[in-house]
Amino acid sequence: MQFGGEFRFPWLAVLLSLMLFLGVLSAPASAATFTFSQNNGSESITNASTATWTENSETLQFSVTGASGYYVLNSNVCDDGLLGVGGGNDCVGVDEWFLGSSYESHVFSVTVSITGKVFDLRSVVISSLGGTANYVITTTKGGNQGGSVGAGGTTTPSFSGAQFDGISSFTIEYTGSVGGITVFHLRNLVLENITAVSAPSVSGISPDSGSTAGGTTVVITGENFAAVQGAAGVRFGSSNAAGYTVDSATQITATSPAGAQGTVDVTVTNAGGTSATGASTLFAYSAAPTATTNAASAISANAATLNATVNDNGATTSVSFDW
Repeated sequence: MQFGGEFRFPWLAVLLSLMLFLGVLSAPASAATFTFSQNNGSESITNASTATWTENSETLQFSVTGASGYYVLNSNVCDDGLLGVGGGNDCVGVDEWFLGSSYESHVFSVTVSITGKVFDLRSVVISSLGGTANYVITTTKGGNQGGSVGAGGTTTPSFSGAQFDGISSFTIEYTGSVGGITVFHLRNLVLENITAVSAPSVSGISPDSGSTAGGTTVVITGENFAAVQGAAGVRFGSSNAAGYTVDSATQITATSPAGAQGTVDVTVTNAGGTSATGASTLFAYSAAPTATTNAASAISANAATLNATVNDNGATTSVSFDW
């Protein structure tokens, strides 16, 4: 504390610095409005389906999926300040990002994220040229909200609730109108509580084996699980868990998917990265044993030998019983 120009309690500053260093206190979350104006930020086009936009010291990652031929990602800076992801010189006199075009009822999707961070989705302005734009916005925490905007119009959907808070990404799926080309734009994207998260780590799984049919309940222990979300948040090898629940920041309860006989790594992913693998993350798939009866032998009036074959995870054993 400061009195008369002298810092009376220097230990307080040291304590606060130490708490920040140890993670007891975290840096405050930030909020940002992304105008997509070339006067406020900059774009970078990686390839035909990936781009970034940097504004307010934050970099948005854009990933486009859908059939090719109806849109293309490329730099499109217009004299009026419009920055674009798409072909042509589609300037409409306002600052916004040209996301792409859809011919007839073609569908494509744009996923937006910030590497290593989670955020609250609050609002965005969507506009359309050439036809009615139908859209559905989904989040990695199960949020789902849709609507439409007529040709030459704009709409400003807003979002609230747990399914739109603390998300690692959101996806906008667009469907064009029948009979023409529909062009989609974004501007004034508002995100709040933009917060960096650390990658998770897995220290153990129990049980560490289960049936190839899947359905085994597995408790995963570790750290930094609070921000785990989305279908790919927990994986058994290359397959997503059949389902999972984040019990706490240090525990997840997951259901194993079906898998081939053998051993796979269990991994946990959040916006900060994916957990490392090792001996403590291995899960063994085993097939249920099968038994096959064979023809009886050494049959007589008073006795016979009963034969069977038992297959337990690839190991075949022949069994005989005298009767």
